[in-house]
Amino acid sequence: MFGKLLILDRGSKKFRSLELGTESQSQRINDILGFNDATYIATDFGIYQFTNEKLVSHISIQSGLAHNVVKSLYRDSKGKIWIATNNSQITYIEDGIIQNIPAPLEDVLIQIRCFAEDNAGNMWIGTDGLGLMKITGDNIFVLNKQNGLYSDYCYSLICDHRNKLWVGHHGAISQVNILNNKIEVMDPGNGFDLDFNDNAAERSPSGVILFGINEGLLRYEPDKDLKNEKEPIMHFEKVMINDSIYDITRPLDLPYGEYKLFFEFIGVSLKSAGRVNYQYYLEGYESDWCEGSSFRAKDYSKRSR
Repeated sequence: MFGKLLILDRGSKKFRSLELGTESQSQRINDILGFNDATYIATDFGIYQFTNEKLVSHISIQSGLAHNVVKSLYRDSKGKIWIATNNSQITYIEDGIIQNIPAPLEDVLIQIRCFAEDNAGNMWIGTDGLGLMKITGDNIFVLNKQNGLYSDYCYSLICDHRNKLWVGHHGAISQVNILNNKIEVMDPGNGFDLDFNDNAAERSPSGVILFGINEGLLRYEPDKDLKNEKEPIMHFEKVMINDSIYDITRPLDLPYGEYKLFFEFIGVSLKSAGRVNYQYYLEGYESDWCEGSSFRAKDYSKRSR
């Protein structure tokens, strides 16, 4: 958002404006945090704090911030205000004082995008390129693509009432089990463009979660999300024998000889279409199943029957 901060009073149809600083960078508003009578405005020129619409402080590099560009703000259950900015440390405000936590990766610039607090009081931090960081007491753990996260670029975070953390990426969403850090990816598959917007996630009092995406709103109801115990339905799309397509609706009975075989197949899953893996083996020629992969075809050179 550029320009002035606009305020619409309840019951009114007319906006009022709230002036920020005169610096041109300060006119870009990245996030708004409000509680009680306080309002914090995150901008490209630091944080503006208002009380009852009166500017009481401007927090910037001069005040102790590592960087003036603040992407988002988050207030946890203990009253700490976490600040998303580019820094080699993790920054928050407690009792009006700026505090810094050493990051788990030394001398690495962390581009923080978003925050979330789980039901156990752990803080989660989404970054731009380094995955997730989980703060538990004095310990910081990193979860990234190597641990199963869909992407190391995290744009929105929210925890549901079942203690599952949802991470919005460009292309899919990752679900993290808070208890064991196990990750499951929800991928809509090819042909569906799913991009999550920055910090666009909200949980209603009833537990429904709304995500802001590139094509509007995505609504998720955790209580209706039942575990799928069924394996994907397998279907052969093509069978070729000696480079000729075979009618898979007919029984296959080959006389003794050498054959070149080709199989193309697909497993249909409506929940995670892009995450289906396959294993196969040719009975009588292979001793065990192959390693699982997403590849949906297999050919065999000349095989005797």
